[in-house]
Amino acid sequence: MSEAPSEEKLIEIAARLLAEAAFVFVEPSQAGLGKVESMRVARVAIEGSEAWQLIFAVDTNLGRELAANLLGLDESTEEAGKSSADAVGEMANILAGALAVEFTQSGPCRIGIPSLSFEPGAKIGAALATAERKANLVTENGTHLAVALMRGGAA
Repeated sequence: MSEAPSEEKLIEIAARLLAEAAFVFVEPSQAGLGKVESMRVARVAIEGSEAWQLIFAVDTNLGRELAANLLGLDESTEEAGKSSADAVGEMANILAGALAVEFTQSGPCRIGIPSLSFEPGAKIGAALATAERKANLVTENGTHLAVALMRGGAA
């Protein structure tokens, strides 16, 4: 498990899974997360011969959209708002599972349970600047998110 998937592969996997699972369509973005006020962040450990951590950070509005789309709810409902953390964690889990397939070429690996937090965009953007692999993405509505892989399992 010494080599993480390329950034291009990370973008490909994230874009495909967001579209298939949550009907969210994204493109790569050169913009960072610094101007995003609040991000919902999910972290998932991926461990095999080496420890990695997947970080999935989304604008809080996107968390609500993910919940609505994954659960078949109207985005404006209270339930969509209350379910946004679970939806971000579930999407991170889906991404971790797909990435684990990439890592298993060098042996078995284990996926941890997502941990969730709220963080300012500038803070998570600075942390992701050191990521081994990172993809800044933007939805067709202009909402920002990032997917990253960091060595060591902790950020």
